[in-house]
Amino acid sequence: MGPIRISWYRFACFLADLIVVLAIIALLTGCTTTAGDFCTVAKPIHPSAADIENASDQLVESVLPHNSYGAQHCAWRP
Repeated sequence: MGPIRISWYRFACFLADLIVVLAIIALLTGCTTTAGDFCTVAKPIHPSAADIENASDQLVESVLPHNSYGAQHCAWRP
């Protein structure tokens, strides 16, 4: 029984160390930011013909302000 307890102990220590390392990695990657401003990272949204035919209020309320902002601040063209 002695060697079994030692191997379980080592395995438990390994898992504890692994959890700590993964937690640190998760915290560090969660603090990243997107480089650039809106004009460099966003693109105009071009709905398809089917989207236009079946446009919901939610789609219109999300696409129009996005494209309007881009047209005013990023010189997007329709």
